[in-house]
Amino acid sequence: VGNVATTIMRRRGWTRSTVRRFHLGYDPAHERYTIPIYEKGVCVNIRRYRPGAAADKVISYGEGYGAPRFFPYDEMRDASRVVWLEGETDTILAHQWGIPALTVTGGAGTAPAYVRPYLQGKEVLLCFDCDDAGRLGAKRIAALIDRYVSKVSIITLPLTQRGADFTDFMLMP
Repeated sequence: VGNVATTIMRRRGWTRSTVRRFHLGYDPAHERYTIPIYEKGVCVNIRRYRPGAAADKVISYGEGYGAPRFFPYDEMRDASRVVWLEGETDTILAHQWGIPALTVTGGAGTAPAYVRPYLQGKEVLLCFDCDDAGRLGAKRIAALIDRYVSKVSIITLPLTQRGADFTDFMLMP
């Protein structure tokens, strides 16, 4: 964890132990932070994150790696209640705070069929970004998983800034 990490840690509210726990890094050639995506202990993708980017804020490592993935795949299996967030960075912060959270790489409204067995019988709280994509994505996911989970609810954060998210809420003064 070096000086580069200090910037992202401050911006996202992450601690050094969180950076280590999720094996977060930095790709200077592309000026992006890296978030490895593991499934059953195997790295299946590396998401590259550029804070503040207007387009392509989070992209996959390369062609063939962009399939939607559950993140963090191994960390939420035993939880009876999970918070489904919109994005890896929010999900990392939630885990730092002890909140069993997950996301699916690929954006709001993405729910690959293979995640359904992992949600079976769980209570799922959907907490997506405060924008049209987030609201529509939460409704879409709720409809897709309703028959697989014990209960699904949509959380609307009390934030007025368009695009505000879970991290904005957690780091409010």
